[in-house]
Amino acid sequence: MTIRVTLGLLAGLGMACGNPTDTPVAPASSETVRFNSSGVVLQGTLYFPNGRAPFPGVVLVHGSGPVRAIDQSWLAQIFVDQGYAVLSYDKRGVGGSGGEYHGVGAPKSDSLIRVLGGDAVAGLEMMAGDRRTDP
Repeated sequence: MTIRVTLGLLAGLGMACGNPTDTPVAPASSETVRFNSSGVVLQGTLYFPNGRAPFPGVVLVHGSGPVRAIDQSWLAQIFVDQGYAVLSYDKRGVGGSGGEYHGVGAPKSDSLIRVLGGDAVAGLEMMAGDRRTDP
């Protein structure tokens, strides 16, 4: 299976861990999902827009903090409003995700980037296998 990946850089958001407007987020539909990454079960939320599937997909990737899917719901809504299916997941060791949270910083980034990148890829593969998304 070929997966097309679009990487968007959201520079200068400054509030990547919270809803900057504190307004409720209401996608057309959402569901809790679980997927495996290197023997750890991660939990997230898969959001879908109104319309006819399959939808292009976006996987939200965390910054360095202990981010939960709900913390990025405002960002997910921006993509849902544009017609994208969105996966936002609890970082490893945070919220409903298994594993152990390790703060990311200069001394740890070399070892953790592969683990956390693998988590993002596992989410992308899960999402690409869903019939409602266009891989």
